[in-house]
Amino acid sequence: MKIEIKKYSLELIRLILAFLFILSALQKFKSLETFALSVDAYQIFPAFLVNLITIIIPWLELFIGSGLLFKYKLQSNLIFYLFMMISFTILVFIAIIKGLDIDCGCFGESSTKVGLAKIMENLVIIVMNLILIKFQRV
Repeated sequence: MKIEIKKYSLELIRLILAFLFILSALQKFKSLETFALSVDAYQIFPAFLVNLITIIIPWLELFIGSGLLFKYKLQSNLIFYLFMMISFTILVFIAIIKGLDIDCGCFGESSTKVGLAKIMENLVIIVMNLILIKFQRV
């Protein structure tokens, strides 16, 4: 019984993480211009990198999310997911320190403001990711 609960819990976490990245990518693709403005609003990246980041991030999210969904190179995709979530969390933290009143850009036009709540949300996702890295069977 415990093994079944653990198995289904891990599957649920994997599906949630996959869904989050795929949804995030699709929302960004709907309005790359809005996402570019969000990336630029962080005031971290030089102008010549903003468009490149705007194009690359949604594709990475889509590929990583799909990899999780279909269990393709699961451990590798989980590590990439973790790296991206840590990076996003650092960016949000920097924006808070700078006192920026900006949207996170996480879900395109449906994004929320950067703040402590966004950091906590990201930390929950990071913990879910770490659980999968530790316990998921490939």
